[in-house]
Amino acid sequence: MRKKFRLSLERVILLLFIMIVLLLAWSNSMPIKLFYPVAVLSFIGVVAGLFLPTIASTWLVILSFFVGIFLVILGYMLIPVWERAVLVLVLPTVLALSSLVKKKAGITANVKLGANEIFDYIGERDLTTNLWGIDEAENFYNRCIRFLRKADMSTSTAWFSATLIYWSHSEQYYHIDSDETDVVLKTLAKLLKNSRLPSERIFYLNEGYFLILGPVHNQKVLDELNNQSLNEMSKVNFRTDEDRVGIQFQLTDLIITKDNFKRYERLGLIIKKLTREQEMKLVREYQ
Repeated sequence: MRKKFRLSLERVILLLFIMIVLLLAWSNSMPIKLFYPVAVLSFIGVVAGLFLPTIASTWLVILSFFVGIFLVILGYMLIPVWERAVLVLVLPTVLALSSLVKKKAGITANVKLGANEIFDYIGERDLTTNLWGIDEAENFYNRCIRFLRKADMSTSTAWFSATLIYWSHSEQYYHIDSDETDVVLKTLAKLLKNSRLPSERIFYLNEGYFLILGPVHNQKVLDELNNQSLNEMSKVNFRTDEDRVGIQFQLTDLIITKDNFKRYERLGLIIKKLTREQEMKLVREYQ
């Protein structure tokens, strides 16, 4: 199969530059000096091609070509036929190449923009769990805190809940089998999505930590949701070559209101509190 030749942006610019240089050199070497007419027509073609809309540039190419032919045929010109033909073609050719440069540059810019958006998306989302990451969690948490800060004390909706679920010893599991760890994380993320309220936001903070933020203000309701999530997640096993190993979780939660939000105005503070409570639970279990 023959490889198709495609004009890149750099090739079009180089072709346009070479053509203008050759035209100017040619026009300056003619017995009848055509340097200034060619230079003016080239300048008009470049400016119009780069700055006019694509449709306008297309019509201008067609119009300039036919107007040039009309003037050459009907006008009285003391210029040889070959030179006349070149003068007719200068403006539409330079205009067409300049429009192509603008089009190629626009495509390149769109491709770069698309690539940047992809990288931004990858940076915001965890590729394994397909959940929002720490940056988006921080942005959402800050919006919740701003709402509490502005809300009136009597507002009954001035609260939100934070739940932190940790897959115990997930780092050790990762060292045993990283692929199986990814499979487990994907499964846990899917179970969390199915077991939580639609209004709750689920984030993955890396190293086995899942953070859930949502408008749950009743501790009993929050406990029921958390128990439901833990029951579903506890059914997941870590598969090895020899056996299936059950995994364990640690869960802590807190309802943030107008009364206590000043102690947790940053996401790092609430995560620190919830992880400390998980560590204290472990200490009490081993006592």
